[in-house]
Amino acid sequence: MTKNTIRCFLIIYSIFCIGGFSIVYSQNKPLPVVQLVDTSVCSSLRVWLNVRLAPQDKQGNRQLYDSLKMYVENCAAIDAESFRAFWQMHDAAIEMSPKNLSSLDTFRDWCISVLYLNTTNPNYFCNCLGAISGTYGIGTEYFSKFPYAYGAVHNYFKKYHPECLGSDDSATYARDSSSARSDGIDPTILPPLDSIGLGILLTHQGVSSPSTQSSNHFLTSFTSSPNPFFKEATLKFALSRMSYVTLAVYDGLGRLVWGDGKESSLEAGVHRIQLNGGSFPTGTLYARISTAFGEVKTVKLIHQ
Repeated sequence: MTKNTIRCFLIIYSIFCIGGFSIVYSQNKPLPVVQLVDTSVCSSLRVWLNVRLAPQDKQGNRQLYDSLKMYVENCAAIDAESFRAFWQMHDAAIEMSPKNLSSLDTFRDWCISVLYLNTTNPNYFCNCLGAISGTYGIGTEYFSKFPYAYGAVHNYFKKYHPECLGSDDSATYARDSSSARSDGIDPTILPPLDSIGLGILLTHQGVSSPSTQSSNHFLTSFTSSPNPFFKEATLKFALSRMSYVTLAVYDGLGRLVWGDGKESSLEAGVHRIQLNGGSFPTGTLYARISTAFGEVKTVKLIHQ
């Protein structure tokens, strides 16, 4: 694929209005996630799964990485092929900074933030977490930075998700164990998942029920001020780590008042979103924030 073709795809993508998912409010409990993504958008982005670039093409690998990132964030829940993106992004991340591999840290954090965007296709979970493990074992620098961390992830796979490991993966795991012993590393003493930032993420040990995780670990606060409000209000929330976030405002009957599902992965820290309530109905409203980890918080708003 030529660079001109790549640019063409980027232009096509920029024309589309990307949708997303939102959770409809119920006075008793949240209803199931509703998918609002335009499937034509996913079709236009899916072509990047078939792009193959030369390793030295840094600009092309950046475009590939960014396009597949948009594809996963917007299409993971409805596109069965989305799991194929992770290893391409992994390889592109290496080519984007081949000397220090710092892009792997960014890629790992992003993968963690979208691990549960699709909870129905085991291939998605297996490939996303597999790509995370791949960020720990590249080169001497990363092996010393995260000693045998990818072995810890493979051990998790073997114990809880053997379906994620094919015969080739099992052979690689055994070979890596032998190599570790020859380097004076005991592969039977693996780093705990907590030490590599995956402990809380994987505590539920399943693919289909991310909501059973311990909540309020990553989404630490969610407030609105002023409240009541007349014209404008500010939603404020804090993330303890990078998270994929969706925001929406609903009326008392669960009808969407504000929010288009265009949110994506946000860095750790405090974030503020300004609401212009000029078109909002008066009365009681509900602001809802959700993350791909299954965490949800709701704030009751009074619009005067």
